[in-house]
Amino acid sequence: MKNIYMIVLLLAGVFCNAQTFGATGLDVKGNYNASAPVTGQWLRLGKSNNVTMVFPQTPNGISAATTLVQGMLFENGLSFDKPDIFRSINSNDVSNNNNNANEDILNSSILKNKSKINLAWNANDGSVLQLLLSKNTYEVIVINAYK
Repeated sequence: MKNIYMIVLLLAGVFCNAQTFGATGLDVKGNYNASAPVTGQWLRLGKSNNVTMVFPQTPNGISAATTLVQGMLFENGLSFDKPDIFRSINSNDVSNNNNNANEDILNSSILKNKSKINLAWNANDGSVLQLLLSKNTYEVIVINAYK
């Protein structure tokens, strides 16, 4: 009986410190280091409750970041087209079509500092998913990922 209580307490500890965006669990691999960024892995931002995943600043990086965000939003019953906050898409060079040509154009426009995308969605658990595509970084951030 004592072993059962110990297992329950261990599992409770795991769930109390779970990293999520709503219904989406996050597999955090370590801490973010700005001097040596790792792409394609969830990393904790210092000692905060926030995590980030950095992507290469290429058209494929844009595609990977938006695909990840769309999947996480779908799992949480949210829509890419209806962000909650940071409703900011600044671009003169890109149409609303989703194809590779536009990813190339958007990537070029962002790197020339003519465009920037900063969108965020709120989950029911209080976490926030943010997509940031700017001259300095392509990343997906989950604010309040640690509960």
